Amino acid sequence: MHISDLHFGSEVPGAVDALITAAWELGPDAVLVSGDVTLRGTRAEFERAADVLGRLPQPTLVVPGNHDIPARNLARRFLQPMAHFRRYIGEPEWAHEVGGASLLGLNTARSWGWHWNWAHGRYSASQIARVLEHWGSQPVRTRVLVAHHPFDPPSDLRSFRAVGRRSKMLGALGRAGVSVALVGHIHRTATMRVRPPGADRELLIVQAGTALSHRTRDGTNAFVELVLGDGEPTIREWRLEDGRFTPTASRL
Repeated sequence: MHISDLHFGSEVPGAVDALITAAWELGPDAVLVSGDVTLRGTRAEFERAADVLGRLPQPTLVVPGNHDIPARNLARRFLQPMAHFRRYIGEPEWAHEVGGASLLGLNTARSWGWHWNWAHGRYSASQIARVLEHWGSQPVRTRVLVAHHPFDPPSDLRSFRAVGRRSKMLGALGRAGVSVALVGHIHRTATMRVRPPGADRELLIVQAGTALSHRTRDGTNAFVELVLGDGEPTIREWRLEDGRFTPTASRL
C-alpha cells in the first residue's frame, strides 16, 4: 500500500477513518508512505500523524517530505530539521525486507537550497553511494526505492522540478537493479517507466496522490495498491468517493 502527502493539518473530513478502514480491508504486507505527513511540521501535526499511522497495518514505513521540516520555527528548521520526525515517526532513512522485496527509504527533503523554493528536494552523493552499497551484495530480488520528490514532474506543473541529482541517482538505481521507485509530492497519481543509463531493465516510477488533504491537484484523494512478484507489477488506484476509498476498475 503506497500512500503519500497526508498533510495532517489539512485533512478532508472523514478521510482518516476511510483510509484506516481501507487499509485493513486491503491487508497489505507493508504500508509505504512517501513523505509529507504534516502540513507545517508542527508538534501537534506530528502527534496526530503518529496516532493515525500507528492504527494502520504494520509495518508502516515512512520517509520525510519537505513539509515535514518545520516551516515557521526557523531555529528548529536549520538546527534540528528532523527532530519532530524522529521523535514521532521514526528514522528518516531505513532499509526493510518484506514479502520478498528489499525496500530502501531515503530522505530527499532539505532545510534550504541555492534557490528561492526550498520545497525542491535532492539526493546527496552519499545517498547515491548507499544505493550501490546496499544492493550491491544482496541476492537478486525485487528492489524498491521510497522517496518523496519526483524524478520527472508533469510539464503542466511548472512550479515543480525534478529532484536534484536526478541523473546520477537514476544511474545508480539502474546499476543496482532497482525495479520500482515510489514517490509523492505532486498530489497526483501517475506511473511512468524510464530506462536508466546503462540499465538492462526499465524502472517503474509510481507517483501517489494525496490520501487525506484537501490540497489536491486533480480533485481526487487516493492511494495506490501495488502487487509485486516475479512478473509484471499490478498497480491499482483507490479513490475516496462518497466517504470511502474504493479501488478503481482499471489498473494503472
